[in-house]
Amino acid sequence: RISPYGLDAFDPSTQVLLSGGSFGTLNQQLSHRQQLNERYQFSFDQAYTRSDGYRDHTGFKRLYLQTAHQWQYHPKTKIKLLAIYSDLSYQTPGGLTQAQFDENPRQARPSTPTMPGAEDQQAAIYNKTLISGLVHEYQISDHWMHSASVFGSFTDFQNPFITNYEHRDERNAGFRTYISYTPEQLDWMTWQMQLGMEAQTGWYKIENFDNLASAKGDAQSFDDLRNGQHFYFYRAAGTFFQKLTAEVSMGLNYNDIRFTQRFPVVDNNRGDI
Repeated sequence: RISPYGLDAFDPSTQVLLSGGSFGTLNQQLSHRQQLNERYQFSFDQAYTRSDGYRDHTGFKRLYLQTAHQWQYHPKTKIKLLAIYSDLSYQTPGGLTQAQFDENPRQARPSTPTMPGAEDQQAAIYNKTLISGLVHEYQISDHWMHSASVFGSFTDFQNPFITNYEHRDERNAGFRTYISYTPEQLDWMTWQMQLGMEAQTGWYKIENFDNLASAKGDAQSFDDLRNGQHFYFYRAAGTFFQKLTAEVSMGLNYNDIRFTQRFPVVDNNRGDI
């Protein structure tokens, strides 16, 4: 089992990286890992990237933050926390016809008598996402371990485009628990198995407006979605003679999607899948 970056074994360290390149490209990274005592360790990572891009209206920016914490508050139990935040934005120049490309391959999609151009509409993607999870592990014995975790995410997505302005509010939450069994290992074979369940729910609000140069205009369509799923699983994996790995797994899955059209107002605006 591979642990997320920052929750595995590491030597305490601090690193700073800085680099640059063509078209105004800048990359910066900061990483810090520290173990305060035998029971508690944490890490913090930060990265920032920006670029003006090759074409007009192709600016790019991204800020990334991650922190991981591990606390072994009892010889047999530990808590792990992982949180990630990303703030991403980039301009979208649109496609060019062959004639426009031959004239100037670096230009953004120009306006026409019937349609504004990418720069006129300030077409771009803006995505802010937060993901976090908390895990509790209990080593019941030398062979048995129980894990329980809760996790969730939030995304604020905005896309002013040439023909519309889309705004999505996405929220997800979930829970996972399983029991793992690892027997005494043999010289020629090692194996383990897990039995557990997981449940997830998502709520999504999707709204489309007219785009007035990167400002929301009249409403085009509003929809709400709710996605729910839960499943039960069993997995067993073994390695034979340190050369051959075999794995078998089974699962029972349940899914449902509910949607509501809020605008335009119509009859029978709700449904299930």
